[in-house]
Parts: sequence; C-alpha cells; structure tokens
Amino acid sequence: LGEGIGDYRLPWVVGLESMAVVAIASYALRTQVSRSLVVIYFPVLVLVALSGRYLLRQALTAARRRGRGMRRLLLAGDERTICKVADHLGRNGGHGYEVVAACAPGAPGALLPTRAGTLTLVGSPDELVEVARMLDVDAVAVVGDGSFVTTTLQEIAWELESSQVELLVAPDVVDLAGPRIPVAPVVGLPLLPPRDRAT
Repeated sequence: LGEGIGDYRLPWVVGLESMAVVAIASYALRTQVSRSLVVIYFPVLVLVALSGRYLLRQALTAARRRGRGMRRLLLAGDERTICKVADHLGRNGGHGYEVVAACAPGAPGALLPTRAGTLTLVGSPDELVEVARMLDVDAVAVVGDGSFVTTTLQEIAWELESSQVELLVAPDVVDLAGPRIPVAPVVGLPLLPPRDRAT
C-alpha cells in the first residue's frame, strides 16, 4: 500500500471498463446515451479518483515518516547484508517498514550497528519462523545468501503461508527460492514479495 503504480492503475481500469459496459449496453438495448456522459463524466471521474489516491498516498507517506502505520520487519541473513538492507530502509520511512530485530549466524543478543539504529540478533536464520511469531512481526525479509543450515527458503515460505506474516526476499536470494515461489518487485525497496504459491 502506498508503493508503486498499483494505486493508480485501478481507477483507469475501472473507468475504461465502465465506459465499455455503457457502450455495449447502449448498443445491445438500442438506447441513446449522451455523449457527454462518456466523453466527460467518466474521464472526470477517473481524474477525481486519481487525485484522491494521490492525496491519500501523500498523507500515508507523511504519517509513516512520523513513525505511524509502520509494519514491523524482521531481517534474516548474513550480518553484512542485514546492515546494508537496514541502512537502505532507514533512509526513507515512507515505505512503511520498521526493522525491529535480525536473525543471523552468531551469538543471540549481539548488536548490529546500522544507520537506522542498533539491531539485536535474536536467533539464527533457521529460527526465523519461531522468532517472527515470538516478536509478533508483520513481515520477515530474507537477505544475502539466507545463511540457512537446517532449513530452506521454501520451508520458511510454506510455514509462513498460513500466518499473517509477509515474506520478502532480496533479489540475490530469488534463485534460492526455486520455481515454486514466483516473485514480484516492491517499488523503492531492495526486496521482493513471493506471490501465491502455485498448487
């Protein structure tokens, strides 16, 4: 929400579909429809909807930059990549994610300094699902090589599938995801959300 062109695509699609429905219904029912309805009303309606969505997006971005409406994010991977991603996310709060902790190889409780603040290591990447549930996060992001030892990204995705926790993966982890976890880009983030798994 508030990212990419998806927010602006819907009014255009609905406007064009509505115009098509009116034109087809007019032809099928042999009724006269005012041209001003088609030529003026629908385009104006689309412009009003686009303007409203733009204003709402600006308000949402401003609220996020004040720390409101943020989604709690848990990072997992190697320490260097975790810091890199955390720095990227910390530069702009408008994306809506707040990094709260990290899972990386090393001693639990260790601290990782980043530009956005200090992150605490709360477990290993293999413990990602358990930690996500314990911290009640909204999303988890697997970055770098993932650093998994006893589990795989596919297993992580399947375990999170039944929960409300969103899974994001860094572009360089996509190859590890395999063909059963297709991805689509998140604009403005170095992360990709796996789409629904094919059955």
